[in-house]
Amino acid sequence: LRGLLLAGTDQSVPLLAEALELVGGRVPVIVEIKNRGRAGGMERAVHEIVSGYAGDVAVASFNPFSLAWFKENAPGIMRGQSAGLGKGARSAVHHWFVRRLILLNTVSRPHFVNYGLRSLPYSAVTRLRGAGMPIIAWTARSEADAAKARAAADNFMFEGIRP
Repeated sequence: LRGLLLAGTDQSVPLLAEALELVGGRVPVIVEIKNRGRAGGMERAVHEIVSGYAGDVAVASFNPFSLAWFKENAPGIMRGQSAGLGKGARSAVHHWFVRRLILLNTVSRPHFVNYGLRSLPYSAVTRLRGAGMPIIAWTARSEADAAKARAAADNFMFEGIRP
């Protein structure tokens, strides 16, 4: 990451610990873990870093086994199950069904669900929300997206707009 520069700057991509230090506990942070395969190593490293954060922190992942690791080893950290289809998503059919239908929530036991805005509204998500599960939509890139997210979710991630 140190060799990659942020677009149009001479600044390198900050490491997680550096980003959290910069934020300094002023706002809640969701750390998204993107991995495949066996959970443990990355989750342990993320936990070591976020456990020192001065503010509210949650972890989120498409991988329910990453969240299960946090459920078992750091139950005090909020967990968000990411799901839905992102732009240009390509995966094996069984992974598509797992993400689309959120079949492994029994493994991850999330506190909230991050769901792809382009896949909303979706009846399974609407039922979860009606049962009290907070839903965060991703990613609103226009005012029209933001309006759709407000209707289908409790909060949303955004990019390129100021909602």
